[in-house]
Parts: sequence; C-alpha cells; structure tokens
Amino acid sequence: MNQDMRGHTFWFWLLGITGAALAMRLIFIDRPSFWIDELYTVMHTTRLGDGNLTKQFGYIPTLISLSLAGALPERSLSENPELWSSLGVTHTLVRLPSAVIGTLTVLLLGWLSRGVIGARAALWFAAFLCVAVWHLHMSQTGRFYVQQLLFYNLGFLLYFRATTIGSLPKLALSMLMLFLGFMSQPPALILGGVIFFDWLLQARTRNPKRLTIPAVFVGAVAAAACFGVLAYDVVQRTDEWQKFGDATSQRWDIIVAGAVWLIGPAAAFVAALGWLRILQRDRRLAVYLGFGAGLPILAMAVLAVTGQFVHVRYTFIALPAWLMLAAAGVVRDDKSTPLDLIGRFRTLAPALLVVIASLLQCLTYYTGANGFRPAWRDAFAYVDERLAPGDIVDGDDHAYWQGRYYFGQDSTLLEVKGTDLWKLLDAAEQRIWIIDKGGAGGVTRWQTLPDRANLQWYFDARALQPFSTVRVFLYEPDRIDTE
Repeated sequence: MNQDMRGHTFWFWLLGITGAALAMRLIFIDRPSFWIDELYTVMHTTRLGDGNLTKQFGYIPTLISLSLAGALPERSLSENPELWSSLGVTHTLVRLPSAVIGTLTVLLLGWLSRGVIGARAALWFAAFLCVAVWHLHMSQTGRFYVQQLLFYNLGFLLYFRATTIGSLPKLALSMLMLFLGFMSQPPALILGGVIFFDWLLQARTRNPKRLTIPAVFVGAVAAAACFGVLAYDVVQRTDEWQKFGDATSQRWDIIVAGAVWLIGPAAAFVAALGWLRILQRDRRLAVYLGFGAGLPILAMAVLAVTGQFVHVRYTFIALPAWLMLAAAGVVRDDKSTPLDLIGRFRTLAPALLVVIASLLQCLTYYTGANGFRPAWRDAFAYVDERLAPGDIVDGDDHAYWQGRYYFGQDSTLLEVKGTDLWKLLDAAEQRIWIIDKGGAGGVTRWQTLPDRANLQWYFDARALQPFSTVRVFLYEPDRIDTE
C-alpha cells in the first residue's frame, strides 16, 4: 500500500490538516449547552479515586484542565453544580482537553497510518478524520470517548505494523495502548477481539514477522491486566455496575443506523468500495480493517439484543477504521498527467464526496443541530427571565442538574419524575414551570402536558439526533380554575 511521497511533503500536508482540525474543534466550543454526562465528568473529577478503577484514567485530562485554571471544585462540592460556575467551571474548560486530544488524534493516527495504508492514503485519512462530524462532536465533548479512540487506534495500528515488519517493541507498545484505551473506557477491549481474529488467520502462515509466539505472551499480559482490573471493579464496586442495568439502552437497529449516520453515509459508502479495492491488493489488510470497522458495531448490536446497556457512542472507536478504508480506496495506483483532467477528477471524486458531505454535516452540527445537544442553557435562560416570586421549576434528574448549574441555585428547582408531576400539579397553588426533554419518559409527559399547562418555549435540534427536544410548559392554577 506504499505510495511515493517525500517525508517533508507528507509532514507539510499532515501538519496543515492538523492545524485545520484544531481550528474546527475550537470554533464554537462553548456554544452548545452542557450534556448531562459532561456535568458528571466534573463531579467525578472532583472526587477522583472513588468509583470504578476503569473510569479514573478518563478523568485525568479534565483534572489537569480545571486545576491549571484554578477552577477545580473541592471534593465536598462534587454534587453542588449551582456553585461550579462561580468557581470558574465553564463549557470551554470542560471540553478543552477533548479538543486537544482530538487534534492529536488526527496527527498521530495520520502519522502511524502511513506505514499501514501508504503516505497519500494516510493524508486522505487524516483529512477525513479532520472533517468527520462524529470526531468533531466528541472532540467538543467533555468526556473520555476521544481519549479512548486515540489509545484504541494507536494499538490497532501499532499491532498491524509490528506484525508486518516483525517489531517486538511495537508489539509491546500496541498492548500498552490497548490497556490505556481500556482504562479510558472498558469497551476498548473489543480491540483484543480484532487482534485475536488476525492472529488466528496469521498463525497458519508461519511467517516469523507475524510474531505469532511473542504475541501470545504479550497479549496474555495485556489481557490479564485488563480483566484483572475489570474483575476487581465488578467484585468490589458492584453498585457502580448495577446502575447500568437500570439504564435505558438503544435497540440494535438504532445502533447500526446511528453508527452509519455518524460515520457519514458518504464515507461508509466509499469505505465499502475501498474494502473491495484493498482486498485485491492486500488480503490481510482488508480483513484487518474490515474487522476493525465492523466488530465494534456488531458487538454493541449483539449486546443490545441480549438486553445489556449499550449506546451508539460505544461504537465511536470504529470510526478510524472506516475512514482508513475510505482513504485507501480513493488512492489509485495509476498516475494521471496534469493535462488529463477527466482522469484526475475521476480519481478525486470519491475523496471530494466524503469531504464535502462531511463538511455539510459539520455545518449542520455548528448551526441548527446545536452541537448535537439539547438547548438546556436557552431553556433555563427563558425561564429565569420570567420567574416570579413563589414560582416552582420542575424537571427530571437531567433538568435538575442542568438547572442548578445554569440558575446558579437549587432552591426553586424540584426533581419530580413521572406520575408524581400530576400530584404536584393537583396540589399546587403557585405557578409551575416544567422543563421537559424528549426521551425515556419525557415524550409521554409532553404529549399529555398540554391538557394541564401551556407550552411556552420549544427547541428541536435540526438534525437526525434523538431525544434533543426541550420544551418549557407553564402551569397556572388561576387559569385552570377559570376554565
């Protein structure tokens, strides 16, 4: 898969793409409202050391960001988001570590992929990753997903390279990356499955460069480390794992369709064509990238069928494999002359399709899609401007946390779920503002709320993003009594 390109030319383009990636990840980084999990990131960062061992490493970048800015809340304030804003906790500070890591992902994976898919394909891969809306979104999200993606795919590329050239140091380093990816988020263990399938297929070749025997020992050490930590968490912190059993999971078809949409339909289509092209040149690489692209999605779909808590975001680690397939597929071996415009356009057309389609998704993300997040900040600002003395604000647990941060207080915000809302309305003698987000339970509430309260404000992200609607209702006892 090698394509001729001088080293300084490669680095000129790769650094340029990296600079563009950084700019895209910093633009409007503070505009979207907090996702509820970003507030949980701050909470867990303030009490680092508690909870699952497998979730500690993922909060270290946030710890560094908040500490350097002097905005890290004390441990005693871990569940007091109403005070965080006054301490300096901002959208930018919480998301900045992900933006930096996301930018480094473009640089490091673009560099390492050169030895796997070739120089020109590596640059296209870096460009595709730069403009991928899923990567942009996760790079502007204060969680550990882009960190997990980085270590997971460093291990993914290092293993293939190590077992292509016969490098023991690279093999050991790939297992270290697997472990760090696992410590960022446990689903990174899927990489072990990808590597195992490749090992099984290569064990029969008896090629010494495949490092078949050393891979067994190094892999066993990595597996023991990962499963040892996992077992400790499950046994010693059962309650931390039990809460996932009560969470609402996504269906398998939502996971598959969501992954394709977030990868980008154009990128997925070109990746499928790229896989067929790579299969003709390098069967092992085609199978390896195919496993890397498909296994995370398949694993999450199977877990969804069995009733486990899963979400499409857990398949995010597969994104680079899809984009590498697309990049390798758009690079042709034939060399068109500068005057052969039709030939050059035919070569560039698939790559331009991916880039233009991805940029359109990014434009939607920046504008009408509100960063793929519900407009909590706008909703609470609307209510705050209209609150009268004695008014009550009601919402579920998500609205409760969001309201305490954006209001800067919690005295007026009640946490009322499900049918308890109707009991509150029946007994109320004052106005009640109801913040309702579409989702598990939210949809049921807003469909019946218009019979009891007036819809005051409405926001719906203009993108294919589930559960992104926020509605503000106002219950007025005097109005009800006079009707």
